[in-house]
Amino acid sequence: MALAATYAGFGSRFLSLIIDGILVGIVNAILGLVLNSMGNSGAAIAQVVSLVIAIGYQVYFLTSTGQTLGMRVMNIKAVNSTGGLLTTGQVIIRAVVSYISAAVLFIGFLWMLRDANKQTWHDKAAGSFIVQA
Repeated sequence: MALAATYAGFGSRFLSLIIDGILVGIVNAILGLVLNSMGNSGAAIAQVVSLVIAIGYQVYFLTSTGQTLGMRVMNIKAVNSTGGLLTTGQVIIRAVVSYISAAVLFIGFLWMLRDANKQTWHDKAAGSFIVQA
């Protein structure tokens, strides 16, 4: 289903991803330093906590405002097929499939370049659209 909206382009989506990656990366790096000092078990805990933080960041922002901090800077928004906010389930599906999209040579991300609705694999899986805010 297509929305009556202007879909966000590759550049704004890519830059918002970089901004969010830097922000989450800083938090995870600080946490990693603390947890890694505990030895091997701390390193394993740090990996799990990093994943929870990354997904939690998306769940919090996308279900409350439709925009992560990077998306806000780039003036884009994640919406469902009716233009409303995503549910927690949709955001989790989107996050999990984005890791798969990245693992397959980023083909899942690049898919938007040929898609009429500019959807990535994770957008399609979650029923989400990225539009101009």
